[in-house]
Amino acid sequence: MIIIFINIVILSLIVAYFLLKKHLDNKRLQASYAARLNPDWVEILEKKMSLYKVLPADLKELLHGHVNYFLETKSFYGHDGQEITDEIKVTVAGDACLPVLMREDPIYPDFDTIFICPDHYVRTEHEMIDGVLDQVTRKSVGVSWLNGPLLLAWRYASYGSSNKTDGQNVTLHEFAHKLDGENGATNGLPILRNDEDYDDWNVVMTKEYANLCERVDSRANKVLDKYGATSPAEFFAVATEAFFEKSVKFKKRLPDLYQLLANYYELDPAQWHLDYREQLRLERQSLRS
Repeated sequence: MIIIFINIVILSLIVAYFLLKKHLDNKRLQASYAARLNPDWVEILEKKMSLYKVLPADLKELLHGHVNYFLETKSFYGHDGQEITDEIKVTVAGDACLPVLMREDPIYPDFDTIFICPDHYVRTEHEMIDGVLDQVTRKSVGVSWLNGPLLLAWRYASYGSSNKTDGQNVTLHEFAHKLDGENGATNGLPILRNDEDYDDWNVVMTKEYANLCERVDSRANKVLDKYGATSPAEFFAVATEAFFEKSVKFKKRLPDLYQLLANYYELDPAQWHLDYREQLRLERQSLRS
């Protein structure tokens, strides 16, 4: 009887320990949102993350909290000799947090590991070619494994973050795959807020994906990268890149798709870019007067 009692006490203490640890971890993570972002990290965002420049002031503050939380919950590891620096971590965190800017924690809860390699990630896969199993070598600048880690080539992540208008941002691309995979499959259909949103999503995405495939075939594509015609999953990721980086042109040429993504992300980056352009115009005008 005494042994049973002791076992119950030990089990209760173990449960209490883990419950207390979870509570303290949650408090620590919540505190990270309220904490002021390290000034050195703000400098990195200003220097490396071109989209940071166009963010309204209130969204910059929101991003700061997300970056704090992201860096508390994700671990970075170098691959192929890549050294991990604050510049790498903060730049990746800044771009990764844009698509989840309007979400509360937890953000990207299904994984915690990010590998960074200096250049292309080279991997060997087995593939059936003409009925024969063969080895195929592939190069990637980013990989997102479903429910697993994420890998980015720093050369391309750095360049993509520094150019806010080319529609090429591998960090946005791979983290869009993470959002896509939250439903258990990477298929171009992320989890939507409301059940009634799925009908609109399927109609617009199906139409726009087919339109992109036609434009690519006829070499008349203007906004989305042709890689988006590879599959619905890649279409969603490519559309996410363009939504944030080529948003003014995107909104003008593909208004239905733009509005669909604006509703999903609860953001209007086209307005950020227009306001930033007007700000620069007024600053130049002031200098001339």
